[in-house]
Amino acid sequence: MGEIERLRQEIADSLRVGVIVNDEISLVQYARLYNSGFAEETLRSREKTVKTIIELCKDVKLRDVNRQWMQRYVQFLKMRKNSANTINSRCAFIKTLMHRAFADGVICRPIDFSGLMPAAQRENACALTLDEVKKLIRTPLYRSDVSNAFLFSCFTGLRICDVRRLKFSDIHDGVLEVVMQKTRK
Repeated sequence: MGEIERLRQEIADSLRVGVIVNDEISLVQYARLYNSGFAEETLRSREKTVKTIIELCKDVKLRDVNRQWMQRYVQFLKMRKNSANTINSRCAFIKTLMHRAFADGVICRPIDFSGLMPAAQRENACALTLDEVKKLIRTPLYRSDVSNAFLFSCFTGLRICDVRRLKFSDIHDGVLEVVMQKTRK
């Protein structure tokens, strides 16, 4: 049994009897426990968060994560020139972990992280105009399949990852029915 599986079992056993035996669980260990069953991009983002935690303070224990630690983490990310959106995303994952740790009984009280995370910046979305789409349709390309996939994406609003997953079996009574990968809708 690997270290993560052993730790997961120890947490589960402790929760069953209502006593947490191991208060030495690190934030990194706990993060990796809850890093399965998500979309590939989510997992990649979470692993990047884990790497930044390791760079800042490899052995930080769950019991030691508090407002002051989160302030240091935010400052660390700012010094590394991370964008507000990246910092917000990384902190949101840690906040989720800490709420989960409280719900699991691993820590004794929730932590108030309000006001510590920078607000996410909404980027200026840029949509193609109808004239630009018409120009794309008229533009000859070496690979028409790429052009067709892009135009299909423009007209349906599907992300490229969803376009790649399309199958003829997704068409029901002349209607394309898709569960989008990112939002699961």
